[in-house]
Amino acid sequence: MAKKDNTSFLTSAKDKLKTWAWEIWLFLSSRVFIFNFAGMMAVIIGFVLLSTQFLQCYTKHGESLAMPNYLGMTYQEAKQKAEDRGFNIVVADSSFVVGKPPFAILEQNPKPGMMVKEDRTIYLVINRAQADLVVLPDLAGGNDDFDAYKRKLVLLNIEAQVVGTQFNAKLEPNTILEVIFENDTITDRLSARRFQVPRGAQLQFIVSSRESTDVALPDLVCKRFDAAKFLISNYNLSIGNVIKDKTVTDENKSYVWKQEPEYEAGKIMRIGEQINIYISQKPLQGCEVEVEIDPLKDVKLDNEN
Repeated sequence: MAKKDNTSFLTSAKDKLKTWAWEIWLFLSSRVFIFNFAGMMAVIIGFVLLSTQFLQCYTKHGESLAMPNYLGMTYQEAKQKAEDRGFNIVVADSSFVVGKPPFAILEQNPKPGMMVKEDRTIYLVINRAQADLVVLPDLAGGNDDFDAYKRKLVLLNIEAQVVGTQFNAKLEPNTILEVIFENDTITDRLSARRFQVPRGAQLQFIVSSRESTDVALPDLVCKRFDAAKFLISNYNLSIGNVIKDKTVTDENKSYVWKQEPEYEAGKIMRIGEQINIYISQKPLQGCEVEVEIDPLKDVKLDNEN
């Protein structure tokens, strides 16, 4: 009787297991379960993808970047590009380089191509808008030799050009006789070592020669008559005919509007040859004229009310 009861129990247990298995299968294969399971998997996969993307962004924050090259750009252009890349930009110094545009970047630190972090500060040296003023060397102590003087000017970024020679049997050849800056003879003002010119300026020189040589033809158009006479004398040439038009009332304050022979770069004349000059009271249109300042203008005398 006991054996029969055990057999019945086992048969009943097997039936129950089959029933549960069938019910589980029916549940797993039902549309509701499949829909819910698919939704859960989508949520899990989305979470994993978002987590991965976040980790990638997080780990790239502070990643090293190659430093761009800002040399030659203007400050404003470099500032915009640097801020777009997440860099800070600071002007640490300024200098003047002949031929570079104002506010162009001359140096940067860190150097182009270096690996740096975001938010790095870039220190710049920019080109000044105005040239530095430099004091010209004097002509004493052997400085009157043109080649020696020119070497000193090169260090100051000053151009030197010989525009004429003058025969002198007593002096060594190439001795500086006259120094000209912007059509003004400044020879006597160099001894005090106080005469200043901007970097990049050009000085013109008349030097000595022991041979009677040819000289360059000076450009006299637009110059005042008194300045033209001075140049002709310094070039060891002579004034020929002076032709005035009807407007001339003061010869020395008149302006050259034509010369014969006409000026050409590199044209040569023999020492002593003549230049004919045509003058008018007013300069030609387009000529740059220095404005004369009356030192007594607006000065009130003691006896004036």
